[in-house]
Amino acid sequence: MAQFIQSDTGETQVSMPLSEYNQLMDLVEERIDIDSATEIQSLIAAGDETYPHSLMIELVHSKSPISALRKYRGLTMQQLADAVGVSKSYISKLENGDKQGSIETLKAIAQALNVDLEMVA
Repeated sequence: MAQFIQSDTGETQVSMPLSEYNQLMDLVEERIDIDSATEIQSLIAAGDETYPHSLMIELVHSKSPISALRKYRGLTMQQLADAVGVSKSYISKLENGDKQGSIETLKAIAQALNVDLEMVA
């Protein structure tokens, strides 16, 4: 059973058994999961695209997001290069971080991958 304790500074603190604390934390985590799921359902209903967790992890850890997004879309480097109007080697250099694309090229890549510019820039 939880106990309320008044600190020396007048702040009320709660003391409870660890098992109760763990139950409370489980409920908080469950509520966070429900809120996240509700948000995702709202995005889907509004027509926004959502991305799998695995893609988001790859985006965070990759040198360039272009490679992860290209693979997610099921495109080869050549297919992306053709869609953008650049060479396959140029796409390779962008993906490896050896080259930074111009804003025009990045816009074309974002359009070809059907993502916002911020995801490839």
